[in-house]
Amino acid sequence: MTALGRWALPALLAVPLLAGCGDKPVRPQTGTIPLKAWCVLGPGESPGNRSNRGCRLMTHEIQQYIRHLQNSSYILGANIRFAWQIYELDEAQDPALLPYVSRTRDYRVWHQTVVFNYWTEGHINIYFVGNVEYYPPAQPDAITVDPSQAWRLDPDDRPWILINDTGYGSENGITYDPLTCTIPANVLVHEMVHYLARFESQCFGVEPNRRCYDSGEHIANVLDYNILRYGYACDIPYPPYLPGRWKQPETERGRIWARVYAGQWPYP
Repeated sequence: MTALGRWALPALLAVPLLAGCGDKPVRPQTGTIPLKAWCVLGPGESPGNRSNRGCRLMTHEIQQYIRHLQNSSYILGANIRFAWQIYELDEAQDPALLPYVSRTRDYRVWHQTVVFNYWTEGHINIYFVGNVEYYPPAQPDAITVDPSQAWRLDPDDRPWILINDTGYGSENGITYDPLTCTIPANVLVHEMVHYLARFESQCFGVEPNRRCYDSGEHIANVLDYNILRYGYACDIPYPPYLPGRWKQPETERGRIWARVYAGQWPYP
């Protein structure tokens, strides 16, 4: 899983809240994060068609991705909840996905074409797509632009999470390649932690349990079950794990929990 550039109670807010001036908390002291899920399709396409140039996932497969994310919210700390109902899947159109045209999309162009036309404020927007590349020819399972990255790129930019359907295959004609991510998949949980964390080039803990993240917000120890480790494939069977305690803001879990509980998760 790839992230771009890498992808409370007052007594517990010992870490700085990285919001800009004038940013209002979203549902503070609830631990609730509303989600907006989009199935991105080409002209004339419908959800659940394996020959789409846009997203080829079935509706129930997308629902399972999000349900797995909701069921994994415990790794972020106490009483964190992703608000989304099974009937809330929306469709977005990518007009560039025409027949006999490459289904491969550069994320920068895709951002301007899709995100700027289909995006809901006050939610974490998750896009289920076909094949969006991060600096071609890289084909990641997913890409994340978190609020701090979006602000650095352009103060008017918008953050998002993108999930590719994988199994990319032929660029022309109909694609029947098998989808390579099993369901439910930890890839969305991995990307959500990227979206909420601000761990670039930071270390936590002390030896022998010191944990250091690189500039891409990944940790190198492949033997660690940390959800932010390198090579955390979408179908790894290990349960999602994030180090630390939610009541300890000097830990990874505590840092995220404090931001979410304060309602500052949408901001840099």
